[in-house]
Amino acid sequence: MTRILLTNYPRIYQEPEFQKVSGDSKNERIRIISGYDVNVDKYEVTLQIARDLIMGILTYDEVLIKASNVYDVIQV
Repeated sequence: MTRILLTNYPRIYQEPEFQKVSGDSKNERIRIISGYDVNVDKYEVTLQIARDLIMGILTYDEVLIKASNVYDVIQV
């Protein structure tokens, strides 16, 4: 049985911020920075994922997807 793992696709630079909602007046915030700070062409990344997925389905018995990339593959 042959397997391939689809992973390591670039993430767009993101800065989400989370705020605790509570009854007291103290507002706690958490700022998270993730992804790559490079100019990533979303269309090219989507094409690469599609190519990898099609080649994986045609070539291997099982195609494994890293959990953090499931959403990207589902979009394709």
